[in-house]
Amino acid sequence: MTQGVTRLYPLNIFGLEPVKQLGRERLLAAPVSCIETLDDGSILLIPHASGAMRPEDRSYTDPEVVAAYLGLVYDEHKDVNDQGE
Repeated sequence: MTQGVTRLYPLNIFGLEPVKQLGRERLLAAPVSCIETLDDGSILLIPHASGAMRPEDRSYTDPEVVAAYLGLVYDEHKDVNDQGE
């Protein structure tokens, strides 16, 4: 039984059900450093490229802002959010 997506992590792979739950267009419009649609329709989402970007960089978006945009809680203590089907 799926409880749904509740958290955003430094690296996220949203499977088809989470993409459906959150909305494909909403995910693709998220203010993130990296987003890519994978071959199977999943979405890879990285809120910010740690080390490569700093808060003073124009392209930096605070992960908390991204989480709020998606209606999620940011959890910086996990590496991967593989929320498959």
